[in-house]
Amino acid sequence: GEAAKLEIDDINWDKKLVVIKNRKNRNDLLIPLTDQVLTALRRYLERGRPKGVASKRVFFKVMAPIGPVSPKGLAQNVLRYFKEKGVRGGAHRLRHTFAQRLLDSGSSLDQVQALLGQASGNSTRVYAKTSMVRMRKFVVGDEH
Repeated sequence: GEAAKLEIDDINWDKKLVVIKNRKNRNDLLIPLTDQVLTALRRYLERGRPKGVASKRVFFKVMAPIGPVSPKGLAQNVLRYFKEKGVRGGAHRLRHTFAQRLLDSGSSLDQVQALLGQASGNSTRVYAKTSMVRMRKFVVGDEH
């Protein structure tokens, strides 16, 4: 839902950040963007986004009637793309993968919590548990 509501003005190209506004907890969330993501966004805005639309939204439907994509529509597109690529899960898997990669690269639970914009550390601890299960599987070959 947050990605579907993203507007062009929410992207700070110089600071390589995107601000996610109007979240459930009413706090804005600043997310750093890699050069690869910025390049992909720039390419989409130049070549993929419909020309001449008045809306400042970033992502649009490609079929008539042309308009901003809905959160449900974006989730369905992610699900379809994942299925084509043989990836299990849906749009929430992107968030989960982001958290896992942060933990795997040495980020603390507090840092992951801040980057995910979670109000409660309890929500973030789920990722730590999953990370430990993955580590055990890798190190010891234990399936439990």
